[in-house]
Amino acid sequence: MALCHLTATVKGFLTRRLLRTEKVKHLRQTVQDTQEFIRSFSTDAPQRNASLSEQDLSLRERVRAQLRAALFDIHDIFFTMTLEEHLSLLQQDRELRTERKLREMEKAKSPKDKVILSAATQKSLDRKKR
Repeated sequence: MALCHLTATVKGFLTRRLLRTEKVKHLRQTVQDTQEFIRSFSTDAPQRNASLSEQDLSLRERVRAQLRAALFDIHDIFFTMTLEEHLSLLQQDRELRTERKLREMEKAKSPKDKVILSAATQKSLDRKKR
């Protein structure tokens, strides 16, 4: 019983971490945006009292294809990826955030604006640059 509880806790933690990655956030935003576009496109069509042009139909199909692709990507992340792939995705996200933090530090003009990294983080980043 305790082992099942521990496994569920770890899986829940991993799922929450995956939901916070840039890739999943981007996919979720894509799904929301495309659904909103399809919804607005569908409500605008009857108001025009005209049949949809070939370009409109093509656009609608491309947007639907984009929505399906994003949903499949989300499904793949949570249901078909292995544990190693999940951990790799989390590692890539950590590296992306670290690089972004470095760029922000370099862009900072005054010493007050600079973000301070620990010595261990700076050494790790120096090793990666080499």
